Amino acid sequence: MTATEMECANINLGLLKVVTFMSGSKSVTSDDVDGSLAQAEEWLGSKLKSLSLENNSVSPTASSTAICLRQETPSAPSWRYLHETFLALESLKAISLITSHASKKGSKTVKIAKDRVDRLADLTLQVHESIRANTRTLKSRMSESGVLGDLIELVLSGPGRGEEGKHLRSELEKTLDLPALELFCGSLMESWEEGLNGVLEVSL
Repeated sequence: MTATEMECANINLGLLKVVTFMSGSKSVTSDDVDGSLAQAEEWLGSKLKSLSLENNSVSPTASSTAICLRQETPSAPSWRYLHETFLALESLKAISLITSHASKKGSKTVKIAKDRVDRLADLTLQVHESIRANTRTLKSRMSESGVLGDLIELVLSGPGRGEEGKHLRSELEKTLDLPALELFCGSLMESWEEGLNGVLEVSL
């Protein structure tokens, strides 16, 4: 399992305890629920901070998980960005369903403190919107002029500069079918676009 999978599995296990408690089961105590809700609230706060877009519209999450094609600026989603984002959305969806059910009037489930439910619901919406904002930013950067050329250049030259990069480029240009490389990079960008669209389609 990846670190993000383990983190979200831990959060989801806590949420399962909350649901079990709300259903009236005596196998989960109120202290267990308080701990699980505190854990979820802390996780939401951490996600919100890491997704915060700074003055240059780059969040810590994007800086560490996206692909930089020009001037060290995140320009496209990596597998890690999509992986972490979809896992977070799964947990957000679960929290949203729990808070929605807990706040319903007339519900026969065991009650959770309203102020905590309201805080969790608000944080969940904020994190969801931050994910959407980060994703829209990447989509916008991918549509900028010259991104395809930058991707091809990255393949040909690699991350290295100087003589190493020149040597790699020379060897690759001898062996690669450049039109085929352009088609491959184009299809790769299309798959990135599909992944980002998938993120934006997830609602709470």
